[in-house]
Amino acid sequence: MTTPRRCRVISLVLAGLFLVPSIAQAQNYAVDKGSFLIGGDVNINGSGLLRSSGGRSLEIQLNPSAQYFVLPGLAVGGGLQLSHIENSSFYRSTSYGIGPNISYYFGRDETRVFPYVSAGVNLVRSSTERTATTHLESVEVKWKNTALAADLSGGLLFMLTRGVGLAIRRTFL
Repeated sequence: MTTPRRCRVISLVLAGLFLVPSIAQAQNYAVDKGSFLIGGDVNINGSGLLRSSGGRSLEIQLNPSAQYFVLPGLAVGGGLQLSHIENSSFYRSTSYGIGPNISYYFGRDETRVFPYVSAGVNLVRSSTERTATTHLESVEVKWKNTALAADLSGGLLFMLTRGVGLAIRRTFL
């Protein structure tokens, strides 16, 4: 990703973080009809990144999502799935996906903790490169794949303030 593009993406994310609490304040409570839920997951895993050679690996995942409450507790929306995995010696994979999701949050306006269940489907496109080395030669293999990925999860949404919450999620599928 180029530097100007990266700056635009970071600016949009920061603007969204500041706007979400003001949008949420307009509703009676967090999961009321008309509320917006903007969130996502970020995962960064690495090993051997400070080594000068061999044995390094890096995995980055970014999964933003947005939902709109069409009824109290019932939210519909969509999400993106972005992933890059790289091993310095022989493997690189990049994938991206998009798809709809639906969630149901249990609780009333005085509730500070909302249990929830969520389901979604993403159309995912991936590109993978792998290098296999034998004692005689090195062979590079590249392939692309498109698949449907289903997601079924549940968890708890802890409201830190009236418009900001922290979700803990367990994915089952």
